[in-house]
Amino acid sequence: MRDPASSEGFHSTQVHSVRFDDSIGTMTISGLGVSNGLSVTFLIVEQAATPTTPAFYNINLSDGYALAGNLLTGGVQLQ
Repeated sequence: MRDPASSEGFHSTQVHSVRFDDSIGTMTISGLGVSNGLSVTFLIVEQAATPTTPAFYNINLSDGYALAGNLLTGGVQLQ
């Protein structure tokens, strides 16, 4: 992912765990990655849209970067 507003560039290199919770429509992913050339750990939580709420995305990196919010375009499909 790229976040030009904060000069953040991240990609995952190793996924440690993926957890689905179908009852609330969430997926949690943790692992290792590279952010702006430095090794980091990451935690991503995604929630699929419902008829009353938009899809939600949250990422936290061990370098202190965090971003969360409703998706404005696209969607999250848990499979």
